[in-house]
Amino acid sequence: DSIVFIVSMILIWCVNSIVGVLAFCGALFYQKIFKHKITISDCIKVLIVLFGVIVLFQGFTIFSEFIVKVLGKDITLSGRTLIWENGIKEWFKLPVLGHGYQISEAFITFDNISGYVRGAHNQILNILLHGGIVYLIGYFIIFRIVHKTTKKYKDNCSINILILGVLMNFVMWIADTYGHLVGMYLLIALLCYGNKYFVDGKEEVNEKESRN
Repeated sequence: DSIVFIVSMILIWCVNSIVGVLAFCGALFYQKIFKHKITISDCIKVLIVLFGVIVLFQGFTIFSEFIVKVLGKDITLSGRTLIWENGIKEWFKLPVLGHGYQISEAFITFDNISGYVRGAHNQILNILLHGGIVYLIGYFIIFRIVHKTTKKYKDNCSINILILGVLMNFVMWIADTYGHLVGMYLLIALLCYGNKYFVDGKEEVNEKESRN
């Protein structure tokens, strides 16, 4: 299944998904080398750094050769840099509460882009446009709660894989938007309540086996 999944992404050349999978694999390699289990707090730090470097300051231009020749994208990442610039300008107009959810997500005025544009092509910027800083703080509170819930279980294999799933999603947030984030909410639910099955249930089984 994993091979089919990876091959299909390569065949259709879904760059954002490929980058997400590479981030997941890179995180596994990092944990093995440095003996440090990644936490939700680490995931948030990575998201903040990537958002600042790539979206706000567009520091990815130093990799222009790789972007153009290897990934087959133009230096604007298929127009994303232009979308981000205009999205930031629109957010500045209503920074606290945002513009609210719209019937169409093409509510941003893109002066330097012709045609229909759906969403901000960056999940953080999309959140800011919809609900401003207040909405974004709500997300950070949720993930802070998830961090506190999972911190003591971070060495559990199942919990660790789910946390790396969050990291993968965060990396993919940088260059695209994902609607109502059903997949992310599912990860949050499993992380918050899954320890009952992934950790507590396993401990109960081990305890019964030791008694026998």
